[in-house]
Amino acid sequence: MRTNYSSKNIVLAVAGDVSARKLQKLVLSYCRKLNKGKCNEFLTYVNKQKRPFIKLKNKKIEQTHMAIGFKACSRLDPEKYKARLLSIIVGGNMSSRLFQKIREKYGLAYAVNAHLNQYIDTGSFEIQTGIKNKNVCKAVQLIMKELKKIKQYGITAEELKMAKEYIIGQTVLSMENTKSSMIKIGENMITLNRVVSLDETLDQIKKVKIEDIQEIACRFFSPHNISLAMIGDCPDKKFILETIECLQ
Repeated sequence: MRTNYSSKNIVLAVAGDVSARKLQKLVLSYCRKLNKGKCNEFLTYVNKQKRPFIKLKNKKIEQTHMAIGFKACSRLDPEKYKARLLSIIVGGNMSSRLFQKIREKYGLAYAVNAHLNQYIDTGSFEIQTGIKNKNVCKAVQLIMKELKKIKQYGITAEELKMAKEYIIGQTVLSMENTKSSMIKIGENMITLNRVVSLDETLDQIKKVKIEDIQEIACRFFSPHNISLAMIGDCPDKKFILETIECLQ
């Protein structure tokens, strides 16, 4: 408590109908009792991965669950807006490539999604799905094939337009929620030491071009950058490694 809960380690974020002056006075009355301390340091992430990381666990369950991860950009990386759009196009909503291919066209899984996690010094691009046991091999092949397509051929203007509209709509709507506004302020101050305005965020999203998405896909989707975990009716590890090689 004495080490971590110090005045230099605390960010207080507030959103709502409050008086900044009254709030500051109230907070200071409590913070004076806190140890000033120092800002916490953390171990800087160092990427040492040079080959695919595969973890398989066979288990008798109704469907096989799979998570695929790629090292991605940090919260401080200006490429983060491109990465976020890529995650939407790959598997961020019902219009995404993986949802349309894995669920709608082939019916291999009930749900498949992609999302981006971002921290101060690193990030992860993740794809998750639960697959019918008999369709595991086909699903792995199709996922890798779609990622390869984006690397090779890029995306369409319509895909980028829809992804931008989706993110802009979600971002604007979230700002109408008091809790979401408060969390955004707090996260920005902790990680960036400033609050990124809504206008700045939307402007950066609008600037992303078609070729930017292909460029970031080539940066993320490679065999030496992939980690795959699976539990259920797992295929042979050799098959997975051979399938992943298509991302070269």
